[in-house]
Amino acid sequence: MCTHRGQTAGRRGDRRARGFLSLDVALSIGLTALLAVAFAAAFRQCASAERLADRERELRVAAETELLHLRAAGLELAPGEPSRQTTTRTPDGVVLETTMRPGAGVWSGLTRVAVVARGRFETAWLRVELAAYIPPAEVQP
Repeated sequence: MCTHRGQTAGRRGDRRARGFLSLDVALSIGLTALLAVAFAAAFRQCASAERLADRERELRVAAETELLHLRAAGLELAPGEPSRQTTTRTPDGVVLETTMRPGAGVWSGLTRVAVVARGRFETAWLRVELAAYIPPAEVQP
């Protein structure tokens, strides 16, 4: 009988050890999978933030280009014209809204040109606005 009890106790001990080992492996696999999912989500978020920054940069460049074009063209308002607004669309889906108003106060004699560039990024609209005071065509160097 003593041997029987000893053998049973030995078997139970083996089962407990094997059960502990199984739990340990399952926990390790679960934690590894959780870390893999977390890294994948972080990588995806980083890539999305980079694409957003690129799109904002595209909008800023489009607005700067429009301002440089207007400055080079020397456009000005007719006397008594309160403001002028135009809208253009570029091939890559950027909408440029240009508003020209005469300068006031210290800026009188100049034309204030504001360019708003709008574009879609995934499900949202982005907006970048730039403004500059442009001298009349005959004053430009």
